[in-house]
Amino acid sequence: MAIRYNELVRSFIRTGINLRLKRLHVFRRKVGLPRSREDLFLDFGRTNSASKIYGLYSPGFASPPPDGPDNMEVPGFPFYAPRDERRRALSEPLRVFLSSGDAPVVFTLGSFAPQVSGGFYDVSISAARASGARAILLTGPKDAARLSSSVGPSEFVCHDAPHDELFPFASCIVHHGGIGTTAQALRAGKPQLIVPFFGDQPDHGKRIERLGVGFALRLSDYDLKNSTKALAELRDQRYLRAARDFAISMRAERGVEAIVDWASGGR
Repeated sequence: MAIRYNELVRSFIRTGINLRLKRLHVFRRKVGLPRSREDLFLDFGRTNSASKIYGLYSPGFASPPPDGPDNMEVPGFPFYAPRDERRRALSEPLRVFLSSGDAPVVFTLGSFAPQVSGGFYDVSISAARASGARAILLTGPKDAARLSSSVGPSEFVCHDAPHDELFPFASCIVHHGGIGTTAQALRAGKPQLIVPFFGDQPDHGKRIERLGVGFALRLSDYDLKNSTKALAELRDQRYLRAARDFAISMRAERGVEAIVDWASGGR
């Protein structure tokens, strides 16, 4: 039953991806490449003669899958490092908040889940208050407008802040387990509580637990009692030590560089 369910979900995802790849097909025609029927997100080079497939995540986070392509390598997360003039900075009000007290808990649902946040942020505010912790709620615009009038001096609500700039200031990070958010939290060396919504997020939560840098809590269990207990547990220094150690190990990884080297001729 689970396999059939996964196949159904996969078919829906494949349809949605193909609808969004029209611009790629137009570009391929423009540069003289033939039309490809390969699903670039789900087929992973199985249907063509690609000389190399990269799994763009940390090998410490997950090993290459045993059923993956033989020509697959896992060099590390592809962190984006924009030029200085394009780098997004923290807003001045957010910087003032960060400098005015203890390191806050950051609650975020990344770039997708804010559209379906449900009661996540309401529970998060209550849990932070019950824990005596300062909190930053990085929300979507609708939640930011809704919550702004109800936050106190120990809470800050915003709908736009770069994770790579914000996370290093956090005491811990509570999020949905999207791979980008998970990667940035690992990079920042901070303990994590993952509250998965769907897809690969439960798997990321399990991997975080195995690394010892945090743990996961089912969305249906994310209430005041459980979230407050989870925040208290994340204060245990073993999570912080493990997170810092993993962040150090990631510094030697070359996710983007490996692809650039390959694309520039070092194949």
